[in-house]
Amino acid sequence: MPVGRLTSSSRLFYSFCCKTLLFGLASLIVLLHGCGPAELSDREKNDLIESGVAALEFFDFKKAYEDLSKVRPQLEEGSKQWEEVTYGLALAAWHTSPPDGFMVGLATELFQDLINQGKSPEIIAQVRLDLGRIYEITDFPGDKVNVEKAQQEFETVMKQNPGNDYGYQGMLRLAQTYVQELDTANAEKAANLISDYIARYPESEWKSVAAQYLGDIYYMYLGDDTKALEAYKIAKAAGFPNKSSMDVYIWRMGILAERTGKDRDATDYFYEIVTEYPRSVYGTYARDRVAEYVDKHPNSGVVVPELQQVTSRKK
Repeated sequence: MPVGRLTSSSRLFYSFCCKTLLFGLASLIVLLHGCGPAELSDREKNDLIESGVAALEFFDFKKAYEDLSKVRPQLEEGSKQWEEVTYGLALAAWHTSPPDGFMVGLATELFQDLINQGKSPEIIAQVRLDLGRIYEITDFPGDKVNVEKAQQEFETVMKQNPGNDYGYQGMLRLAQTYVQELDTANAEKAANLISDYIARYPESEWKSVAAQYLGDIYYMYLGDDTKALEAYKIAKAAGFPNKSSMDVYIWRMGILAERTGKDRDATDYFYEIVTEYPRSVYGTYARDRVAEYVDKHPNSGVVVPELQQVTSRKK
């Protein structure tokens, strides 16, 4: 038989092989298509979302990632439900332990999807705060910080949300990146940023947080007792954000008032500690300071307060 020519039996075998190959390819396509995610019912979607959100609340990020990653592809991109699920999935990927570059990178991509496709200004603002945090810190071994990108995200939030809660948070985080440089010029830059923002938006509930941080910057980094005291006064008038440490800050205000020659103001702060915070570790010291003032100014009308007896609660 000449080379290259097929006998009838050979042609039959060749035809059979071709048909078998085509059938196999078709079967493979069907098989691969069948391996894709099955269409979920609305109830199944809701169950997965509820389960994923509950897992997030209990810091079970692996479970949250498993559940939310199943439902996200079947949600309408840009919808409210898609936004919420995408944000939850990004949080789960970011915080899954042990952290690694792939999962943090995935979280970054999901956050970016929300910025590009999301419609909720609140979610987008929060996403930018989270992205800034990812850039600002080391999330896994070998990760590198990018302070400039973090500052860009925080500044964007501040500018896009003037005076509201997100705007204040963006401003404070931006200020924090300056303070972390640990030099006077950047500390002053942070202080000016916070001071100007408080002046522009004095009605926010975040005012006390900002003023307290401003006082900390003047007290700890710039050594300006007068400005530190003024900032703490603003925070105190607005209500210190952390009630459990109010006596600590009032004690500090008393010391700052003494340093700046405002002895009567200092005495009022010390008096307040004794009378309003009986469990304070500064109680005895504060009373002694009041007594010293009374000894120096017997006609001041100030009466040395008695330390209140604190009894432990019975079990």
